[in-house]
Amino acid sequence: MGIPIGLLLIAGLAVLQIAALLPRPFSGFGQPDPATQAYLNTVRTLMAVGFAAVDAAVGVAVAFAWHAATARPDLSEASRRGLMAFAGIFVGSWLVVTFVMVLFAGTFQIFFR
Repeated sequence: MGIPIGLLLIAGLAVLQIAALLPRPFSGFGQPDPATQAYLNTVRTLMAVGFAAVDAAVGVAVAFAWHAATARPDLSEASRRGLMAFAGIFVGSWLVVTFVMVLFAGTFQIFFR
């Protein structure tokens, strides 16, 4: 399960980095021109694909941890609790990271103009 999780993480993070590094076209004041609108649509699409891939990787990792904790009767109780705690903490920290990235997405775009 490590290979699919790793591939999803690599693909998702690569797409997010591409979205952050795309050069923003210059548009004057007023209504955005078609080039700026196309840029914004491209960045939104890339970010959606990137977050979907990373979210899928997080979901697969959590499902695998729960499966490993519940399907193996030879594991000790401490190991099972550790796997389940990992799954909960992993999802919680990913939610915090995602919230911070979405909250400050507009601030981060200032640096990539």
